[in-house]
Amino acid sequence: MQISLSSNAVEVLRQVQGFPSRLGQGIARALDRQNQQTIGHSQAAYLTGPRPSRLGVRTNRLRASLTASQAVVEGGTVSSTIGTNVQYAGVHEFGFDGQVTVRSHSRNIFRTHRTGGGSVFDSRTGKVRKQKARAISLLSGQATVRSHSRRMIMPRRPFLQPAVHDSELAYSQAVSRAIEKAWNGGGS
Repeated sequence: MQISLSSNAVEVLRQVQGFPSRLGQGIARALDRQNQQTIGHSQAAYLTGPRPSRLGVRTNRLRASLTASQAVVEGGTVSSTIGTNVQYAGVHEFGFDGQVTVRSHSRNIFRTHRTGGGSVFDSRTGKVRKQKARAISLLSGQATVRSHSRRMIMPRRPFLQPAVHDSELAYSQAVSRAIEKAWNGGGS
């Protein structure tokens, strides 16, 4: 992401000799606050809603797993990340088109039977009407499916990249305010 600083913040950075620790700590606090807001925006705008345009919620696992690292100040650099430890997050964020291996597993086998479908006298109307046949499924056994490969196509439904992109202006403003405040001797 690219952050654009206010003209006052740029002027402060020009005047600073080195990188005072209060400046780095102020920027880190601003990034930490903004990261939490960006996570909330991602959860509300991109991880909630109808498929296929939004990822939607199945188990809430992915949405609950979004976290931000504590911003770290090292020399003249302040770094921070937003991410998730859920294994399938990357497939949804970037999409996937390729071969996958399906592990060996058991599958239930069902047999379908039709019931009903005869004529029935309706005492309310005094007429004979035809009854619709219904299909019922009965479990008849299990089969083992051997391991095999198959092509998987998963469309791209990003949830982090657009949230960060939507928040670029807010990040720029927050970092600019932090720089100006640190320069003027203020805390967070």
